[in-house]
Amino acid sequence: MSSPADVFIDGAMVVLVDEYSASAAEILAAALRDNQRALLIGKTTYGKGTVQQVFPLSNGDKLKLTVARFYSPWGGEINGIGIKPDIEVEDENCLAAVRLILSSNRGTMHGKILALELDSFIVAVDASRLRQAGYWKAWADIVDGIGDVPVYYGNDSGWNELTAEERELQWPLYYPGYEFVGDISEQDIRIDMKSGLNERYINDFNIQLINADSGQRIKSELKVVNDSTFSCQPLNPLEPGEYWLVIHDTLRFADGQRLPQGQIGIIRK
Repeated sequence: MSSPADVFIDGAMVVLVDEYSASAAEILAAALRDNQRALLIGKTTYGKGTVQQVFPLSNGDKLKLTVARFYSPWGGEINGIGIKPDIEVEDENCLAAVRLILSSNRGTMHGKILALELDSFIVAVDASRLRQAGYWKAWADIVDGIGDVPVYYGNDSGWNELTAEERELQWPLYYPGYEFVGDISEQDIRIDMKSGLNERYINDFNIQLINADSGQRIKSELKVVNDSTFSCQPLNPLEPGEYWLVIHDTLRFADGQRLPQGQIGIIRK
């Protein structure tokens, strides 16, 4: 027989719940959360918090009565209400959201990290990871699902809180600390960098055109127009929506200097 030590789970724990989680599953989820042992992700649960018992009658009929109600350890009602998760996430994004939340981001000294503080849980996600297409929508769901919980960005050298305006803009949730260079016409996607360009660095590693909704990188032709200006021409017509032209600080100029701060412009079609 296993001892408690044999079945104890050390470390962060996430429990997935949805509208089909009912009864014993809800009791367990509520107990783990109330005891600050797990983070709940998904949808509000079914709301089955009663116990029924069947009583035989003398005429052979049976009477079914509710004889007990379940509550969370902190006294929260379950029946007819369900358990609201800490982070509401769409079903198709749940697993990706869990992978982001449980990802190891120990090296926060120099990298760019986005962090959320949820009661006793601190979620820290590497910005380069959440920008990947497989995590893009899951991260959007996480941020939408936490309500007014603050979102911070930075590393061990210092942290900044994203403002309500930045969260509304969306792009700072993926590219915090970047400079907004304004709206760009889809008819003429070009940027004047105000300094001589190094043509070797005008490539799709340093400059990307991204679908703001899906995170998909749009295949484009990048060209140097003059000493300080480059153009970005999508290889296929853009579908209606919002796109971000992202210029990373890995871009270098003709004098060898790096772009001091990442830049981002918005194209609306």
